Amino acid sequence: MTTEYPAAARQGEIFLFPSKESRSIQVTTVIGCRNKCSYCPQDAIISSYAKRSRECVMNMDVFKKCADKIPADVPIHFSGFSEPWQNPACADMIAYACKTEHIVDVYTTLAGMMPRDAQRLLSLNIRRLFVHLPSDSGHEQINIDGDYISSLKIIRNSGFPVKYNLHLSEVHPKIKPIVKTAFYMELNTRAGNAQYNSKRSVRRKLGKLECAIDSCLMNYVLLPNGEVALCCMDFGLKHVIGSLLDSDYRSLFAGKEFKRVSEGMAEADSDILCRRCNFAYKKPLVNMGRLSKFYCKMRNIRSARGFAQQIQTFIFNKTSSLKYNQKNRLK
Repeated sequence: MTTEYPAAARQGEIFLFPSKESRSIQVTTVIGCRNKCSYCPQDAIISSYAKRSRECVMNMDVFKKCADKIPADVPIHFSGFSEPWQNPACADMIAYACKTEHIVDVYTTLAGMMPRDAQRLLSLNIRRLFVHLPSDSGHEQINIDGDYISSLKIIRNSGFPVKYNLHLSEVHPKIKPIVKTAFYMELNTRAGNAQYNSKRSVRRKLGKLECAIDSCLMNYVLLPNGEVALCCMDFGLKHVIGSLLDSDYRSLFAGKEFKRVSEGMAEADSDILCRRCNFAYKKPLVNMGRLSKFYCKMRNIRSARGFAQQIQTFIFNKTSSLKYNQKNRLK
């Protein structure tokens, strides 16, 4: 099953379009995470979700109905707003997603995972596995018990290309004998939902914006009740764009809320989450990355870089010339 785009998108009524490289849907298997990481705004997602639904744990039937509506060429990420393995059915959900021939990525802290779960996970046809490790700073309340250590050893010794990451500090001393180092990930305010460096928000961003994570606004988060949030920064559920229980996948980016956000990316006075997000940036006149990638298909990478530099020089000279002419007109 491949994605069919609505007529509105084909006719240009929607400003941002999905691309196969960037789109995905993240699965939040439960609301409320036991890890209680100091930098994760769990209070925001718990309070905002409570106003919408009492279904805090996704059941298998809901997941199957939603997964069946997600096109096979849209990757499913088990991550979202909480640790996936806090839901006992998590492994079954991953197995079902693999069975439906979706590309599956898993992001986990291993909290709640049993050794048998680790073995089963590695037997499934997943694409990537990311393990967020506890640090020695005490910012995470991950229970490093016997099951945790056993699960980590199984994954570490499997030979699977796992990506280990952490925040703020060094790897916890209890797990250093197993994993000595991990990729350090910079923290952010989650678009004003979390406090970081004594700040809860970034300065409001003006102009036409683009997302550094997903320029097409197609990294949705599936909630336990089947509703879909705009992205992984939306812990306050400011932009719920639809429900996969009530409609199909393509209606998510054809609805009013998605259109409001996509139009708001170009309107400086818009009240959208992206205006306070660390990953939003002012849209350049020319997207050099895409231009270079396009040219690279026709020539080699060295030529692509040279071509991109020439375009940048041309734009700089053109802009400088316009500014010079405007300045002279004012004299």
